[in-house]
Amino acid sequence: MFKSFTEKPENFINYSQGDLINYDALINNNELFKSLYELLKIGEWFTNIKSSIGASVNVLLEAALAKKFHLNSTKTLIEHVKYKSHHYLNENLSST
Repeated sequence: MFKSFTEKPENFINYSQGDLINYDALINNNELFKSLYELLKIGEWFTNIKSSIGASVNVLLEAALAKKFHLNSTKTLIEHVKYKSHHYLNENLSST
C-alpha cells in the first residue's frame, strides 16, 4: 500500500475513495448494532463491532448470555461453558 502511495499516488487515491464509501457503511452498521444492544437492554456490554457479521453476532450473544447469568465479563461466561462444549465432551468423556 505504501509503495502504491509513493509511486502511483493517482492509483492510490482512486482505490482509497472506494474504501471511504465502505467506511460510511461500517460506521452505520456499528450504530445499528449499538441500537440493537440498547433494545436488548445490554447496552453496557456494547463494544465496536467486529469485521464480520458472524463475529459481531457471536459477541452480541456472549453479552446477552453474560447478562442473563449475572456474570461480570464474557471471559467468565466462556470459562463456565467451555466444559459443556461439544469439543470438550468429545475429548474428555468416553461415554454419554
